[in-house]
Amino acid sequence: MADPAPLNDGPTWDRIRNLFWDTFEATADDRRRILDARAGNDPSVRRRVEDLLAAHDRPDGALDRPALASLHGIDPLHLPVQPDPVQPGLERTPSPE
Repeated sequence: MADPAPLNDGPTWDRIRNLFWDTFEATADDRRRILDARAGNDPSVRRRVEDLLAAHDRPDGALDRPALASLHGIDPLHLPVQPDPVQPGLERTPSPE
């Protein structure tokens, strides 16, 4: 099987993006019909659109819950304070008075 076209290929990415936007709110049957009609001859484009749709439909994504919910059992007001990291070459120098 040949490698699919890279995502950074403009026309391929445009096609994937447009198919996703045209199908993400459709029913499963309508998605199938749209993909059959518009991606039937390119299995790699169809597979990528189906992968995006599956990720979109998954209700357990990190963006589907409040950020603080991931801190289950942790009081964010009592987290240890980390020292401010200083990158080499960006050391703070006292300002002249």
